[in-house]
Amino acid sequence: MKGRLEIELITPLFIGNGEKYSPVEYVLDRGTFNPINMEKFLEDNLYRKSIYSNLLDGMSKGSIDFLKLCRENRIDYKKYVRFTLSSPDLKKPQEVIRYIKSGGKVYIPGSSIKGALRSTLTKYAVNSESDLKLFTKTIMNSQTGASNSRDDSSGNKHSSKTSAKTLDDEGDGKIFGITYNSPFRLVSISDSEMKAPDVLKIYDIKILNVCNGRIKWFNRPGNNVDYPEDARSFFMEGIAEENSFSSVMSVNEASSYIISESGIKNAGIVFNFVSEINEEIKKYISSEYDFFRKFSNSRDLKAVIDFYGGLLDKAEKLEENEFLLQVGFGTGMLSKTIIQYLDDDMKSKIAQISRHRHYDKMYPKTRRIVFENGKAKCVPGWIKCRLLTA
Repeated sequence: MKGRLEIELITPLFIGNGEKYSPVEYVLDRGTFNPINMEKFLEDNLYRKSIYSNLLDGMSKGSIDFLKLCRENRIDYKKYVRFTLSSPDLKKPQEVIRYIKSGGKVYIPGSSIKGALRSTLTKYAVNSESDLKLFTKTIMNSQTGASNSRDDSSGNKHSSKTSAKTLDDEGDGKIFGITYNSPFRLVSISDSEMKAPDVLKIYDIKILNVCNGRIKWFNRPGNNVDYPEDARSFFMEGIAEENSFSSVMSVNEASSYIISESGIKNAGIVFNFVSEINEEIKKYISSEYDFFRKFSNSRDLKAVIDFYGGLLDKAEKLEENEFLLQVGFGTGMLSKTIIQYLDDDMKSKIAQISRHRHYDKMYPKTRRIVFENGKAKCVPGWIKCRLLTA
């Protein structure tokens, strides 16, 4: 089976490349974000002593008012702008996380789509009591290694801190086998087409944290605040909602003999994946809807609660060739792991393994929230996919 995969963004999508814009690499001007071609700027202006000294001073401090510098020296900064993005919430220069690009163009990596598909189908597969027992046994076997200290080559002791995602992957291996034997090796999803950066926007992300049954907002490690306006903002380039992309998806429908000889386990899960994903994703959306509705008395979350209610309606009205996924940064542990199906005791154990601290029954307790004009709007990364086959 091979077909065109049409991708429609429901909420902003964030897929980083590991890099950030420093405050000296862009200009903020009347609600717009303007990355500067610094090589070209320096080539044209470094001979001017006032600019040279101001740049050195600003770079040493990690901050510079580039717009002011250009105005004082009668330079049109727009000559050096790579592209311009809407940025209504970024009021002063600070680090901005970059979206992944290739040759300056924006795209959605096929690996990100496949990773979300794999995670969702894994949750669908691990739905029997026997599978959950196998999964939790793997986690408990890992606990000893995760909690004990280890020696490095110099004989020094280091604590081993294992992420819950790593433990989830180990359990996944017990269900589907090693990568070579995984049914997901039969699935291929190409990178999407490339688009100009104007599909991007600068977004404000804040971290919600439930503390003693109350909504709090992350400010700095060890400090959560009552009001989102006092919380720390993480600014990121993201593809704006309602943009559309496309890629090519194929599932190798090899014969049962070839699959058997190759040692591929549970291959059937990738042949009827659309209905399986939608069955699983509705459970996940419902669980998140219920999570946020517990805090319906918080005016800060009304838009998010309404968003999940609308998303649940959308999930119920999909065509047979359509499915929803949550992709990229900020989607959270629940979208990537089967933790929602574990009992409270096991969740607590995973929390202790991954964080080396005790958590109450509500774990994970944090959510990344997209803010717009100072108000909570939605959660990131939701897309609708439509598979068109010949």
